Amino acid sequence: MLDLSYYNLHNHPDITALEWNSEEEWHELRSQGIGGSDTGAVMGISKYKTPLRAYKVKKGIITEDVSNVVAVKKGKDLEALIRDLYVVPHFREMGYHVIHPECMFVNKTCPWLRANLDGIAVPLVQPTSYHSNLVIEIKWVSEYGEANWDGDEYFGIPADYYAQVQHYMTVTGATNAYVCALFDRD
Repeated sequence: MLDLSYYNLHNHPDITALEWNSEEEWHELRSQGIGGSDTGAVMGISKYKTPLRAYKVKKGIITEDVSNVVAVKKGKDLEALIRDLYVVPHFREMGYHVIHPECMFVNKTCPWLRANLDGIAVPLVQPTSYHSNLVIEIKWVSEYGEANWDGDEYFGIPADYYAQVQHYMTVTGATNAYVCALFDRD
């Protein structure tokens, strides 16, 4: 069992952290519940996946491998760069230490609720509770996807991404989240 004090989650009564040793093991843990990226599909607000497709993938009725999709690969490759060059320095100035959790957080009360965070910002000053953490979600936005970011609802964040961070906040007990998006413009 992982020491949750590193993430300022040690006094959270309803959370545990799972570690994995391989990509296959991570996929197996992920298949056992609903993660943040599944939330939009489950709610029927995703532009990329229907609720039925999400159900079939989780039940193993169909398989889905998006690891070779160019946009997915690019987003995954850029995530660490965005975190290291922008998010970490920005939050350091605000008095936070940014951590990239190498674990999956699971809600003990609702064990199907799972969270793989792009980052969690923990106050540098002795935090009073896990509520003072900030969930960090990092997105790379293609030229095609940029049109989804101009709405008046959800502070301009697409509904499925907004649902994703709400899900992460529910799992971790954080009361705030930060979405950092890099727009790919020529």
